[in-house]
Amino acid sequence: MLRVPRRGDVRGAAGDHRGRHLAAANGLLNSAESAALVAGPALGSVLTSSIGAAPAIWFDAASFFVAATMIGGITAPMRRDDDPSPATTLVAQASEGLRFIAGHPVIRALILVGFVNSLAFGAVLGQLVVYADRALAIPESDWRVGALFTAGAVGTLAAGLLFGRLFAPERVRVITPAGLIGAGLLCVGLASTSTFVVALGLATLFSACIQVVITTGITYRQLASPDHLVSSANVVGRMVAWGGQPFGGLIGGLVAEALGVRDMVVIAGALFGVAASWAWLALRRVSGPAAFP
Repeated sequence: MLRVPRRGDVRGAAGDHRGRHLAAANGLLNSAESAALVAGPALGSVLTSSIGAAPAIWFDAASFFVAATMIGGITAPMRRDDDPSPATTLVAQASEGLRFIAGHPVIRALILVGFVNSLAFGAVLGQLVVYADRALAIPESDWRVGALFTAGAVGTLAAGLLFGRLFAPERVRVITPAGLIGAGLLCVGLASTSTFVVALGLATLFSACIQVVITTGITYRQLASPDHLVSSANVVGRMVAWGGQPFGGLIGGLVAEALGVRDMVVIAGALFGVAASWAWLALRRVSGPAAFP
């Protein structure tokens, strides 16, 4: 709930600070979010093992009330004074953003590649507990299951801290395929190992690669979209790019049940490879300052 407006507002707050400054801001937001995610799975494991799963849910519910209170306390204006505010409907805004995305070759390619990325990522994430049980022989109530989720948050945290130095608009055509190839190779590694410590390290790197790809797409959309389309382009783009995750979770479960969880992870790695090839071919044909501002 918080991510779409929060990241969409970064560009408006940044004004003319583009490229490196926006990338650093997005990386900082990801790092702050990931810091909580690092502690969350570990805390959840402790609560579940000490008081039970059902009582632990009350702590989760309380966190939403705390977040709502913090949002309600924001007093800063959510729109710049010089931003236009046309009296258009949400449907009209979404339609205008969709038309812009469809006509922009780089944004269009990144969003479609993002769908495949989230499809493969959803398959792996949705079967992480099953992977721990069947591939690493870790019971689902073991603290090491929470450690695997925490490793993913650590990878996201590291990617956020480094993203400001890594990102440049002209590097998008390299960063995106490289991150996807890295995720695919790490899937092969995860499918091949039976050692918890090795899997922990691979899961950390895997999440870092995924986060770099995701944040690259978000940052580029913010840079390339006109001011009045930033919000709609980001919302539409996020809906499409992240739309593959629930389908990935469903398909991943069916494949893991039919072929085994290791084979499912390898197939997810192959999907990352397809997405990397697609990104490379699509982005290498695009050039010019309009495509990479």
